[in-house]
Amino acid sequence: MFDPTKIAEALKQAQEMQGQFDETLRNKTAVGEAGAGMVKVTLNGKFEATSVEIAQELIEKQDKSFTENLVKAAVNAATKQLQQDVVAQAQGMMNKLNIFGGQS
Repeated sequence: MFDPTKIAEALKQAQEMQGQFDETLRNKTAVGEAGAGMVKVTLNGKFEATSVEIAQELIEKQDKSFTENLVKAAVNAATKQLQQDVVAQAQGMMNKLNIFGGQS
């Protein structure tokens, strides 16, 4: 059942949780790999690339197209991982809000 007296409390709690969520995102990273680890890309919580590693053996092959595809795959893998982490974190925080009087 909806409890209107809990609205102000829930709004305050939501603001606090937003701050916690933002802080968690600042500290979160995700690493995507492709080509059996020949390419590694690290993203921060803002989905910005902070590191790109390419194995020397891949550079020596001088296969531009293959390398580009591996970089793209590594970025996509890191992005997917980070998206899943962010969604899980957001769902966990939303479950803590108790504005409808359910169990927390």
